[in-house]
Amino acid sequence: MGTLGLRLNAVALAALIAVGLLGCTDATIAGRTSSSSGSDPETRGTEAKGNSEPSTPAPPEAVIVVAGVDVDGTNVSASGYVSGVIESGGECTFIFAQGDSVLSAVSESSLDRLSTSCGTIQIPSADFSRGSWTASLEYKSVTVATTSQPMSLEIP
Repeated sequence: MGTLGLRLNAVALAALIAVGLLGCTDATIAGRTSSSSGSDPETRGTEAKGNSEPSTPAPPEAVIVVAGVDVDGTNVSASGYVSGVIESGGECTFIFAQGDSVLSAVSESSLDRLSTSCGTIQIPSADFSRGSWTASLEYKSVTVATTSQPMSLEIP
């Protein structure tokens, strides 16, 4: 097969790939939907996709990111946030429990780009007895009150 034959094969292969890829696309390009009905340019691309209702935002949820003894063993640290709400000035209470023993630390929330941050708290590890503890985060503000799922941690 000569050079001309190889070029024709390459062109034919490229055309075949291009035609195949056309079947993998839809009519939406860069946020605009094409329409064969010749719709008004002001409303083109605003057609709803499906009949789904607008999604309801998730309820606020307190989340502990980390809770444990610091590397140097001096403090127990915990950090967390509240999803579903973006505000500052709320009260974040980190609660550590082991049986009847309860320790807590409070911080003021600050708003983050996508959530409410409770920052990081520290309690001296000497305040804890050895063994298994649970940590939870309670968040209260004028508009929201929520408590995280408990997280287990081990105090050596």
